[in-house]
Amino acid sequence: MAGIVVEVNPATVRIVSREGHYTERISALSEAALDRVAARVLAEITSSMQEEKHGRPGPFRTRSAPGEAPAVQTGNLIESMEAWAPRTGVRRIGSKRHVEYALYLEFGTQRMAPRPFLRPAAEVAKRFLREELKKQHSTLGR
Repeated sequence: MAGIVVEVNPATVRIVSREGHYTERISALSEAALDRVAARVLAEITSSMQEEKHGRPGPFRTRSAPGEAPAVQTGNLIESMEAWAPRTGVRRIGSKRHVEYALYLEFGTQRMAPRPFLRPAAEVAKRFLREELKKQHSTLGR
């Protein structure tokens, strides 16, 4: 498994990492709805990294301030982000290849405050899932 990912399946949204996981229960969704949610969450992650940052000047551009999504410095992390389906009913959004510092950015270290990008994406995923559930239920009610 990659270092840290957002996992979306018909029952839960959770952040999965070596440090444990964060979970919220969600009702069942179709495969197409899960694909739409995964695409929107991936877009949210990458756009949060590309937003203007308010930290110290860096060698390439301004660094992120504590609490902001990481700034794009080399492009390694943002280019590693993708959405995939490891099995039916599950979507993962994150880095399939191991980008070791992703975990440090997400949760911080003793010397660096967190620059979360997956935890906010998990919150967005819950909102997108609820929207998809409403669409799906309104379609079934017709």
